[in-house]
Amino acid sequence: MIAAVAAAAVALAAAQDTTPPPRLDEARIVPGRVVRAVRALSDSSQTYALYLPPDYDPTGAHPLLLVLDARGRALLPLQRLQNALAERSWIALSSYNSASDGDEAPNRAAMNAMLADAQAHLAVDTDRLYLAGFSGTARLAWAYGYQLAPHVAGVLGFGAGLPATYDLDRITAEMGAPFVFFGGAGEDDFNYDEMVLLEATLERLAFPHRIASYEGPHGWPPPDVLGAGIAWLDVQAMRRGLAEPDPAFLRDAYRRDLERAAALEERGRPGPAWHAYRQAVQDFDGLIDVSEARARTAFLESVPAVGSWRSARLTRAARYQQYGTAVAQWLGALRTADPLPSVADAALALDVDWLVRQSRGEVGTSDEDARAAGRRLALLYTQLSFYERRRYEEAGDLERLRLVLELAHRIRPDDPRVCAGLADAMEALGEPAADVARMRRCAPEPSGP
Repeated sequence: MIAAVAAAAVALAAAQDTTPPPRLDEARIVPGRVVRAVRALSDSSQTYALYLPPDYDPTGAHPLLLVLDARGRALLPLQRLQNALAERSWIALSSYNSASDGDEAPNRAAMNAMLADAQAHLAVDTDRLYLAGFSGTARLAWAYGYQLAPHVAGVLGFGAGLPATYDLDRITAEMGAPFVFFGGAGEDDFNYDEMVLLEATLERLAFPHRIASYEGPHGWPPPDVLGAGIAWLDVQAMRRGLAEPDPAFLRDAYRRDLERAAALEERGRPGPAWHAYRQAVQDFDGLIDVSEARARTAFLESVPAVGSWRSARLTRAARYQQYGTAVAQWLGALRTADPLPSVADAALALDVDWLVRQSRGEVGTSDEDARAAGRRLALLYTQLSFYERRRYEEAGDLERLRLVLELAHRIRPDDPRVCAGLADAMEALGEPAADVARMRRCAPEPSGP
């Protein structure tokens, strides 16, 4: 039996419907179909979605995936994972009680409830437990992976890297790599550059990993990326002796990797193509013949554009990290600043207007530089419109609340949530009714006299 992450009892209402969902022993479970809501037998406050593969064998031992979404959206990742889970014969449970940006206890309780139910009532392989998370819960998946070692064989983490307090050099020196890691981020995700730097760290530490990138902002990846992640974890299980080698599957998975890399080449992206071919060599070498991927890797390494891409990618990530540190320092100083800076001075200190122009391609930068500027803006915007807004709303500090929302509005003037919050602050501060009404409509300032 796998021990619980930690003892916890947290009562949370998971389902919108007032009718409680059936318990696991009462639910109508059809292999190959998602059961939308199941009440945990081990903790009635916990609810999760459940998937058993079409070939589920109650006397067998299936890999088990436990999913923690940052907002308790159990179905969102599970539905994107469903085809891959069916193809590879995995069981998955996805919690409605998981959450990010708050106390860790709800996630601990969610993990323990799913783990207890799965072990007691489902045919799972207790040496092949996998954890998946997004954003803040991706960080927790790392922590739970170490706590549940050696039963955790792999972690899927998207939109964020390590827990803030983790010294992976020290942990790896003490524990090695008890599991493998498949992660990624959207190319417009404010945490994309963090994942680039994490990849460099994992490479240096020889920690088995693959980092994927995909189109879009902060969010779970599309089904094809999640499917590639499940397949990659199966490949690693075969490499580590946790699953019987399947030559046909290995050849097919390798071929898919080659096709992805070739598609990048055809789209004129030699740097990402080199990266994809190199990953294929690392992941399949010793399992099957990788001569084709090795040859393409060697060829692309000689292309000057690839070297430039590799260097620029790390440089952008380092600049992002520096900007994130500067933002954190500025926001920390704002909490005690007296007098408060003007919106114009604050925007100048945080490079808001320059980054907006750069992200729009108005200052002659490359597409990659424009995207990098957009990611820095997204980082700042998230801090202003969510974390700092919450801080000052809870404190009742209207002046600082107005300032951070003015800055957020300067970045994204058409976000109705920011407009509404800013209008509320303006109204509470006694601003003219016409200005408040215009802000509620997200209408621009009138021009001219």
